Amino acid sequence: VLRRGLGDRSPPVKAACLEMLRKVWLEDESDGLVTEFLSSLDVEKNPAVAEECIKELVDCGHLRLTDIIDSTSKLGGLRNAAKESSSDSPAFLSSEKALYWRVICQKLSREAATRSDTAANAGGGSAVESVAAAAAGERLDALEDILPTDAGELLSLIKIHAIGREHAFAGEQLLSLVSCMDMADATCRRGAEALVQQLIRTTTDEELYSDSFVRAIVSSARHVYATANELAEAILGAVEELREEWQLVISEGTSETETLRWERCLRLLYLYFEGIPVGSNPAPS
Repeated sequence: VLRRGLGDRSPPVKAACLEMLRKVWLEDESDGLVTEFLSSLDVEKNPAVAEECIKELVDCGHLRLTDIIDSTSKLGGLRNAAKESSSDSPAFLSSEKALYWRVICQKLSREAATRSDTAANAGGGSAVESVAAAAAGERLDALEDILPTDAGELLSLIKIHAIGREHAFAGEQLLSLVSCMDMADATCRRGAEALVQQLIRTTTDEELYSDSFVRAIVSSARHVYATANELAEAILGAVEELREEWQLVISEGTSETETLRWERCLRLLYLYFEGIPVGSNPAPS
């Protein structure tokens, strides 16, 4: 119902679905708690629907910036989770909370970038510039309130979720937060590079790496590496190392384990080449 209703081209149909989402499923059945509502959706099976619901709640004004900031204390925000991740008994985020914060942070980051561009193109002193700059500032301030103050803490939080099968979905969501990090900071970039390389090269559990998880890794790598050559060397070099470590060769009678490992390597290559513009040179110089 939500997938069809929110995606309907008819404004009245979409508005009716959004009203039902807000008043019935969120307020009446989930006590107004977004994460409670998300748990009823089974976010691991329906991440796209859950993401669309969160975005619509923000766009319609039901979730305001002040509400989002206030929810950091109610939901146990990323800053608190990051501090706890460094303790001897780290607290892991639920799938619902990880998806919620991923969607919120990416939305704030993209909207801030869009409004900053609008302000830059509007010309100095214009009303459009002032409004756009103020809107960008509000979103950046909200993002700063949500994310850990130290990039290393955020990377540690991502790592404890992404390494291992038990919290794989939450790890996949949190890994996407690399796109919200400032890669102009050399220390931040080095830490993010190390994490991406570790995830690419992890060989202990090849079954863990679903297509969406590998896609999140490659997407993060595109954000981390400054040039096309660096990205190519990172991805292609890692695939070659995996192939050599696993001693993969093309032959008849491939075992199930070898098949999974070939699939892992090929997925990395496919997703890497998928993002290369037509006509460009994908190979490192």
